[in-house]
Amino acid sequence: MQYKELNVDIKIKKGFLLFAVVFISCACFAQNKVSTYSVTVPLGGDIQTYINQAASAGGGTVNLSAGTYTLSTTLYIKSNITLNGAGMSLTNIQIADTLHNVIEDYAEGLSNVTIQNLKVIGKNSVTCFGILIQALTTYHNNVQISNVEVTGAGMGVHFKRINNLNITNCNFHHNGCLSQIGYYHNLYIRSCNQVSVSNCYLNNSISANGLNVSYCKNITVSNCIADNNYFRGMRAADTDGFAVLYSSMNGNGDVGLLANAEVTPTININWYKCSVNNNRNGGVKTISGVTGI
Repeated sequence: MQYKELNVDIKIKKGFLLFAVVFISCACFAQNKVSTYSVTVPLGGDIQTYINQAASAGGGTVNLSAGTYTLSTTLYIKSNITLNGAGMSLTNIQIADTLHNVIEDYAEGLSNVTIQNLKVIGKNSVTCFGILIQALTTYHNNVQISNVEVTGAGMGVHFKRINNLNITNCNFHHNGCLSQIGYYHNLYIRSCNQVSVSNCYLNNSISANGLNVSYCKNITVSNCIADNNYFRGMRAADTDGFAVLYSSMNGNGDVGLLANAEVTPTININWYKCSVNNNRNGGVKTISGVTGI
């Protein structure tokens, strides 16, 4: 495939459309079910038991104390649950072995899931994802990840088939697996609709991209940094609507910012005022068939 270089400092022609996408996405989260149920898990307590209790009550907030919770098996998140730590630098959830994901969806078709104010520590193995929320036959709805750090996992964070996904103020770094070069990313978003990624660090993947996107519709990335990743800074394939605004992609092992294809080229890109420097194989690139500016 032939790459073509693009000017980084490009004007947005669809600014109003981007605003509408973000506004609609935020409005959906504002309508999430509100529950007064709230419980605090003591340090050393079984987080899963408290999540199950909150889910049985119709949903609510499961608060985690400051300190480190060590899991022997995967923690399963359920609908209408907010998993809330004491702070990104205060509450740690870590997995004890390389065979389990740290946090994963419980079932198909979840709705109104929030994970916030905590740190997830995984293992750099092919069988360990830091956070995995994926639907296979339907869609999850309204997932929010806020003020979360994920590090040391094989795949850092992976979302698949979600409508209305909001990721903000997060730090996903040093994730990857050396046996999966080019494939295990800090953040991988696939087959999702109406996505916002804002104010996030996506740096130093040991095997692949800071951000990898495929088969999505309407994704806006703003004020994010994807530097010094093994492969690419940010890449989108087979996606309709990929906006990257005020973001940095420097010092990556391949291309800084890329729109390409697995089957069909990405269309309707909008890239504006990004810093893209010192990447090994070029700054900002597309393939034939990509549309937008």
